[in-house]
Amino acid sequence: MGTTPSTKMAQERPNVNVIPLDIVDPPTQRLYLVSAFILAQAAKLPDAFFPASTGSSSLITTGVDEDQFNYFLVKWILLDCAIVFIAKQLRVPRFDWSLRRWSILLAALFVVDWLIFGRWKFSASIFLPSFVKAIFLTYLSTTERSVRLSNVVGPEAAHLGGHYTVHILAVSTAQLNPSSQCFCLPITSSPEPILVPLLLNNTVPSRLTYSVTSFTDPSKNQTYTVSASSLLHPLPIHDSAGALPDADEVDRWVLGDDAKTPTPLLTQNPQIALHHRLPSASSPASPDDPFALSPTESLYYLPVTQIGIIRLDSIWDSEGLPVRVRRRRTPSSTPGGRGAAEEQGTRIVSCPRAGFSTDDKVIHTCANPSVPQSKSLELTVQGYEPIKVSWHHGTVVVGPKGSRKVSKREQVQGITDALAGVGLTAPLPVPVNVTMADVGRQTFVLDRVEDGCGNVVDFAGVAVEDGLGGPEGAAERRREKKALEAKLLPQSLGHREFIVHAVPEVAYVGACGLGEEVTLLKGGKKRLDFKLSSLDKDGGPWTIDIRYRGEDGKVKGTRQVQADRATAGFEVEQAGTYEIVGVRGQWCEGAVLVPSICTVVEQPQPTLSATFETLRDVCSSDIGVISTLHLTGVPPFTVTYLLTQLSPTKSRREVKKAFAGSRGEIRIEPGPGEWEYRFTKVQDAFYRDIPVTVPAGEEQPVMKQTVQLVGGAQWRNAAQGKTVHSCDGETVTVAVDFKGSAPWELEYAVIGSPAQTIKDITNPHFSMDVAIPPLIAKRGGKFGLSLESVRDGHGCKRPLTSQDLWVDVRRTKPTARWPGTKGSRGAVIRDQGDAKIPLRLTGEGPWTITYQPPTPPSAKNAPAPLNFVANQPNVDMNLRGPRPGVYTLLSVRDQFCPGDVEDTDWTISTLPRPTLRYSDDAGKLVRNGSLVRRPVCENTLDTVDVIFSGKPPFTGSYLLRKGSHHSEQLHRTLPAIQPRAELTLFTGEAGHHTYQFTGVGDALYDTPDKAGLLTPSEGREGLVRLEQDVFALPDASFKHGAKRGFCIKDSLASRGSEDLIVQLTGEPPFALELDVREEGHRSSQRFTVPNIVRREWAVQLPVELSSAASYIVSIRRVSDAHGCSRRLDHTATSSSVSLPVAEIASITPVLPQEAHCVGDFLDFVLQGAPPFTVVYEFADKQHTVPLSSSKFSRIAAAPGLFKIISVGHGEDQCKSKSVDLVKKVYPLPTAQVSEGQDVFVDIREGDQTEIIFSFTGEPPFTFTYSRRHPQDRTKDKTVLETHTVTGIMENTYSIFTSQEGTWSVSYVSDAHCSFPSATAGREDK
Repeated sequence: MGTTPSTKMAQERPNVNVIPLDIVDPPTQRLYLVSAFILAQAAKLPDAFFPASTGSSSLITTGVDEDQFNYFLVKWILLDCAIVFIAKQLRVPRFDWSLRRWSILLAALFVVDWLIFGRWKFSASIFLPSFVKAIFLTYLSTTERSVRLSNVVGPEAAHLGGHYTVHILAVSTAQLNPSSQCFCLPITSSPEPILVPLLLNNTVPSRLTYSVTSFTDPSKNQTYTVSASSLLHPLPIHDSAGALPDADEVDRWVLGDDAKTPTPLLTQNPQIALHHRLPSASSPASPDDPFALSPTESLYYLPVTQIGIIRLDSIWDSEGLPVRVRRRRTPSSTPGGRGAAEEQGTRIVSCPRAGFSTDDKVIHTCANPSVPQSKSLELTVQGYEPIKVSWHHGTVVVGPKGSRKVSKREQVQGITDALAGVGLTAPLPVPVNVTMADVGRQTFVLDRVEDGCGNVVDFAGVAVEDGLGGPEGAAERRREKKALEAKLLPQSLGHREFIVHAVPEVAYVGACGLGEEVTLLKGGKKRLDFKLSSLDKDGGPWTIDIRYRGEDGKVKGTRQVQADRATAGFEVEQAGTYEIVGVRGQWCEGAVLVPSICTVVEQPQPTLSATFETLRDVCSSDIGVISTLHLTGVPPFTVTYLLTQLSPTKSRREVKKAFAGSRGEIRIEPGPGEWEYRFTKVQDAFYRDIPVTVPAGEEQPVMKQTVQLVGGAQWRNAAQGKTVHSCDGETVTVAVDFKGSAPWELEYAVIGSPAQTIKDITNPHFSMDVAIPPLIAKRGGKFGLSLESVRDGHGCKRPLTSQDLWVDVRRTKPTARWPGTKGSRGAVIRDQGDAKIPLRLTGEGPWTITYQPPTPPSAKNAPAPLNFVANQPNVDMNLRGPRPGVYTLLSVRDQFCPGDVEDTDWTISTLPRPTLRYSDDAGKLVRNGSLVRRPVCENTLDTVDVIFSGKPPFTGSYLLRKGSHHSEQLHRTLPAIQPRAELTLFTGEAGHHTYQFTGVGDALYDTPDKAGLLTPSEGREGLVRLEQDVFALPDASFKHGAKRGFCIKDSLASRGSEDLIVQLTGEPPFALELDVREEGHRSSQRFTVPNIVRREWAVQLPVELSSAASYIVSIRRVSDAHGCSRRLDHTATSSSVSLPVAEIASITPVLPQEAHCVGDFLDFVLQGAPPFTVVYEFADKQHTVPLSSSKFSRIAAAPGLFKIISVGHGEDQCKSKSVDLVKKVYPLPTAQVSEGQDVFVDIREGDQTEIIFSFTGEPPFTFTYSRRHPQDRTKDKTVLETHTVTGIMENTYSIFTSQEGTWSVSYVSDAHCSFPSATAGREDK
């Protein structure tokens, strides 16, 4: 069974999880770990925003003393270290990070802790608003607890409580339709009620009566009584006073989909859904809102389903009392009522309607530019006259440059008839005609219809009724269509469409369009193309009528072609004439353009006839045929014939040959054997691979022939020629290849000499020796051999015309030599460099040269000779690292023959190498071969001389090792232009440094090499090394400063193992030089302390601290046993320490008063040098407070006695015990209206009511009260009047009032304190 890669990795890697994965899976481990980490970080928030009495810093804190131990910062740094350590040790999968990642996380947590709890001067509270500070800003109280000022003072309601609201009842009125609006009722079988507004003032209705007067019969009057439960009242969010309605009223109020536009429902008839939107009674008044209600007004709606004039007759309130009805009156229009006035009622008429006739929803017509057509819209309207109807129409005009959209709006107003003014009128036709001049679609859509009463019906969404919209939102369109049906007249539409179609045109294109004849192949088909123009997308498909005439000119039939695009065509199979006689579309007949006639002709197939003529040689033997061809058709032609061998072997080969004309000739010489020649196929410009057929009575283009094998001969490789060299002799061997029947008789001749004959040759591959002409054999040159004739075994002699054979005779031996004159044949090279020796050769390459290299100085015998192969006559011998000496040529041989050598010696010599060594006084030679130089102190300048020889400039490369063998290694170079140079030694860092030269170079040898390094006498070969020890400079710094401050008259000396300790580094014993001066003074005292044998020294100087100031002790210089010294920067913090010397501490209050109130800040100023320690007592409990500044402040959190006992420096040093500061804290007074309750009183005009105020505290009391608008009916906080009463010695006070408003207390004070107090707005700066 195989293992998966993950299983294999798990087997190879040991289990490093502390928690086994079979107990807790990795995701759960990660969840627990992240949750614990987030919980631990969240625990910082209480300490940050609500610090305890430890006084640690936080993000938002005030009154915390900076000298206190930063408990929270240390606490959370240690806890974060523990959390990160535990998380790392758990090794949870995907959190088994490297140490670097854990360190970054821990550093980030340290930064967060410092930002939250650190004592940095920047206060985050400056960015917070006052109300946020009041929530988070805390102060230290007299009980040493962090408190908020708002918690100490308490809420305003605890000191200034209660409201007394007085309402004055007004007269009750009612008015129907206050805006004199005219309403319309849809004409449907079950119309929705019309909501007529009813405005009530200072009353709640119980029932009402109204009358309805008919438009057609004014004497007909009906009266209706409606209870309050049938009225509709929009539910506001709050009433005018900001309070919610009573529970019994909520039952009759219905809230709509949103809070601003409630949707009312009928309580007695809930199945009827009203789609009207009612204005909210709580919405703000605006000029466009006819119901800008006052605080005493309320709005109801009366549902009405009758057409006529509505009048409100009477109304009763909830107590059964009649309410006065406000009526609008207009001057009487009757002759007998001159000067009188009649009540203006509310008119409810039928809603206006309109529509287009449904006889033809879409009217199609054809374009006629010469005589444009006119069509009627068939528009009908109905409603309260006069009526105004408006519509818009969009036109898509199609032209030669594309289509464009044109939009236009139109209207007709003042439509009336004899029955004008009647609420319900008969439908009226509107005579409107439109002209159809442009091609395209025109859509007329109703926009709106308005009646004489001002009622408007909007036809938005009219396009959905006939599916003009897209498939999206089908359900929404169905709802809109249902709503639209009520706006349209019966059997009518909301839009009317006219489509003007273009007249199609047709003509041939392609070859027929150019007037050319169309060629039709025999048995094939041909497509004839035509093009339609002036098309519209709704006019197709189009039908084209085609008339066909045969080649005899007679009509053979007609056909129809259907086309659904602009370019189309049809296929024909017969020759003749095809004429387009007509075109028509779905709506219009078209026109036929020229060319409209196309002629089709049939192309005949190509034919071939052939004759054969035999080819014979000089011996009358058949060697092939010549075929003459006669072709018919359209050139070019291609003829295919079969070349079949019948014996001695059988084979077949197909051959094609092209001809540009109707006549051609083919020459066939196939070789010996029995052959058949047959023409099989022919093709021309129209037909391909037509089989060759012969009419009856004619011969087939076929011929058979037997070809005999004839004799022949030729030189073998005659094109390459023949070359004879001096070492080849006086004859040359040549080869001849024969064909035909043996034996052969060959006649040949040397060009320019008589012919020679060789008989009885039986081998078809014959070789023979030919004597070289004497003159050429002696001096060399070229001569040619020619074949004259050959006779085969049949006795037939044939002359030969084969290529001649040329023979090249060469009689020169190869040579080899070094160029140059004697004494100049040689070269000077660098040691171990490459050398090029020129060589001159003659002969035929390649050449093989043998030479003798020089003998090494340490060798006894000469080395073996070496060979070199050259391919060119002038070549260089490349020698890598040759030995200096004489190189001698021994022999040479070219491609054919050995040769002679001349000028055989070539000398190679080398340039001298540069050398390098240390000077004799560089150091002392030790056993390891190094020169050891005397040690020096750190940063001490030291150089050593280096001696060069050679040709300047020189370069020495060396390796610098800093410290031990495992420390840093640097490769450096020492340039020099003189034979002696100085090497500056590295003393910038203490340690054992080594300088080892690795090579030397000069102007000739630019790359440093170790071959020129000269070792000291008795040193190790090839080792040029210098070693030196550099001692570190001693150092001194204050390990511990003053743990606590000094007092006047103290001695300058350490007071413990962690107080004023100097840390020394280097080789003891040490010597120190110190300065002591008073801060702000330029003069100082200098002391030298010798022979310090330990690396830590407790400061002990003969100085008495005589003044209360800061003293500065600085270390100026330190030296050690190596004689090295360091001058220290006395201004650095590590080499100087400041000693504060303090006087006896004292404390004084900022304010001299002893009486304070709860919530006041008790501020004090301390004299002396911080830090301080203050001891005080409050509520019989003593507290000790450390301070780092000279300010001490606590907030008085409760009544009691606050007493300062003592104050001192630091850890209660130099303290003053004779402190006697006492502060007495008093409670805050209170004032309440109606014992802190909210009281609402309704009175009639002229009545009065009593308002009682109560106080707590120590008299006399002073308080301020004010009157505002009734706060239960308005949000207006404007103060109408304010009064202040003083010198009240009792705990109660009362007033009488007959004014309307809300009364409350804004200020109160007693004998000691007041509210609001002066510290209520204090913030920490």
